[in-house]
Amino acid sequence: MSATSRRKSWLKNGIRIVVCIVALAYVLSQITWRDAITIVTDDGVATYHGRLDGDGPYTLTGADGTVRTIATESVAMESGQPAIHYGIYTVFRQAELWMIALAVVLYVPGTLIQGKRFEWMLRAQSIRVGYWESTKLCWIGNFLNFVFAIGSTAGDVFKMYQVARHTDRRTEAVLTVLLDRLVGLLGLVMMVALLLTLSGTGGLVAQFRWITWAMVAATGVGAFVYLSPATRRLAPLSLLERVPKFEYFRRIDRMALNCWEHRWLSAASILATIVLQMFCTGSYLLAAFALHFNITGLRDVFDCYAFFGAGVVVASIPISVQGMGTMELAYKEMFSPYATLNAILCLAFAVRAVQLTASLPGGLLFMLGSYHVPTEAEVEEIEEAAERGEPAAA
Repeated sequence: MSATSRRKSWLKNGIRIVVCIVALAYVLSQITWRDAITIVTDDGVATYHGRLDGDGPYTLTGADGTVRTIATESVAMESGQPAIHYGIYTVFRQAELWMIALAVVLYVPGTLIQGKRFEWMLRAQSIRVGYWESTKLCWIGNFLNFVFAIGSTAGDVFKMYQVARHTDRRTEAVLTVLLDRLVGLLGLVMMVALLLTLSGTGGLVAQFRWITWAMVAATGVGAFVYLSPATRRLAPLSLLERVPKFEYFRRIDRMALNCWEHRWLSAASILATIVLQMFCTGSYLLAAFALHFNITGLRDVFDCYAFFGAGVVVASIPISVQGMGTMELAYKEMFSPYATLNAILCLAFAVRAVQLTASLPGGLLFMLGSYHVPTEAEVEEIEEAAERGEPAAA
C-alpha cells in the first residue's frame, strides 16, 4: 500500500472513530443508571432514585443504603402507566436470557441462506464455488468483520481473496463480493418497504415508507436505463475507450450484463436476501420481547421488523465503526414508542451480541480450515490482476 493510500485509510478510519465516539457519547449521556419512581405525596409529587425491587409494593434501595417501601397506589401515573423508569442495570437484570439464546438460534439460518446467495451470485459470473465453500466463506467473513471492527471490511477482503485465488476471473471474483453486498442491501430495502406498506400506520412509519419505496423505484429506473439497448447505443464508446483502465470498466459492465442474462439467479438472490433478513430481524424481535418492549399486535411487529431493517441500513453506512453510535441513534428515534431509552440501548447491545455469537462458528471454521487473512501485498496483487483482467498467483 502506498504512503498516500495509507494516509487516506488512516484519515477515513479516524473520521469513523470520531463519529462513533461522538454518537455513543451522546446516547450514553441520555441514559440513566439507577431506577427512578415518582410518587404522589401530600405536597405534590416526588421522585426517588435507587434500585427497585418488587411489583407493588415496591422496595427502593437508595445509594446510601436507605430502604423505602412504596405502596402501589401512591405511584404517580404517566400516560396511563406507573411513573417508573428502570435504570440500565435493572433492564439487563430483568431480561429474559433464554429468549436471547433463542434469538441466536433463529439468526443462524440467515447465514446458511447467505451462503446460497453468494453461490448464486458467483454462478452468474461463471465462477463455480460449491454451497458449503460459499457458506464457509460467508460465515468466516462475518466473523472477521467483528474481529477487525475498525476496518469493518476484513471479511469482504477475505472473501475476495479466497475466491480470486481459485479462478482466473479476478475482476469478477473481486467485484462479486461487492455486488453481493449491494444485492443484500437492495433486498433489505425491499423487505422494509413491503413491511411498512403492510403496517399502514402514519407518522415516522409513513416517512420511512416513502423513502424506501423511492429507493426501490430509483434502483429499478436506474437499472432499466442502464440496461436498455437504446441507452447503450447512445454510449460514446470512442470517448470512453480513452478513459484510463477502460478495459477494467468494460469487465464491470459485462458483470452487470451477466446479472441480467442470469436474471433468475439475480431475482433468486434478492428473494433469498428477503428470506434471510426475515430470520435475522426475527431474532432481533425476539431480543426486543426479551427486554419487555411494548409490542402488542401484528402491526407493531411489522413496524419493528421494518425498523430493524432500517437499523441495518443505517449501520451499513460507512461513517462509523460497525455502525456503533449511529445505529443506537436510529433505534432511539424509531423504537421510542415501544420502550424506554435504557431498554432501547440494551436492545442495541443485544442485537450486536446475537450477531457476534452467531458468527463464532466462522471463527472455528477459520481456525480449522486452510485459510488466512490476506496481507496487504496479497490484496494488492489480487486487485492489480483484477484491473488487468489477468490471473494472479494462487
